Amino acid sequence: ELWTRGAPWSQTRVYFDGLPLFNPVHTVGVFSGLNPDAIGSVFFYPGVRSASIGAGAAAGLDIGSRRPTSGFLGSAGLSVVSGRVAATQSIGSRGGIMLAARRSYVDLLTRWFVDSTSSVPDAFDDGTARGDLPLGATAGITASGLWERDYVTGNVRDLLRDTRGHWGNGVARLTATALVGGLLSRTTAGVSRFAGHLRTESLRAPAAGQLAVPVH
Repeated sequence: ELWTRGAPWSQTRVYFDGLPLFNPVHTVGVFSGLNPDAIGSVFFYPGVRSASIGAGAAAGLDIGSRRPTSGFLGSAGLSVVSGRVAATQSIGSRGGIMLAARRSYVDLLTRWFVDSTSSVPDAFDDGTARGDLPLGATAGITASGLWERDYVTGNVRDLLRDTRGHWGNGVARLTATALVGGLLSRTTAGVSRFAGHLRTESLRAPAAGQLAVPVH
C-alpha cells in the first residue's frame, strides 16, 4: 500500500492499462495484486496528473502491461509465499504475446503439515495476458487483461469457522492505434469489474434464546 503525504491508501487511484483497478492488492494490502513479471511500466503521480488519470484525492498510480519481447523469453520464480511463471513470444517485427501467472502456496503447506485450526486460510492468485497485433506499418491493435482473486477457506482460531469467500478484480481492454496525418490516434474500450462473496460463522457462543446465523 502507498501512503502519499500522510493520506491513506484508499485515496490513491490505481490504473492498469488505463482502466481503474479496484482491488490492486492481495491479502488486505500485504502483497501487490499484479505479478511483477507482467508489469512493463509504472508512473506515480503524487500531485498534478494528466486528464487520463482521473480522480484520486492524494495520488494516481498508472501501471502498464509488459510488451512482448523479441524472440521467446520465459521466467519462473519462487518466493516465501508464492510461485510465479511468465513467458513472452514475439510474432513478426512488432507483434507478440505475453502471459504471466502467480499463486500463493502457504495455505497448501499449512493444510498438509499442521492441524486445521492452525492452517492459513488465505490464498491468492492472478493471471495477466497481453497481445500486440500490427495492422500495416502505421496501425495496430493491443489487447490486455488481468484476473486476480483472494480466497478465504477454513478457520481462524478464536475468530471464525467454516469460512468460505472470495473477492477480486477483472480487467479487459482493447486499444487501436493509427498514425493519421502525422498524429497518433488511440482509441480504447475496456471494462473493469470487482466482485466478491463471503460466508462466515462466528465462533462466539449465541446468547440464551438466540441462534447462530451465517453472515453473507
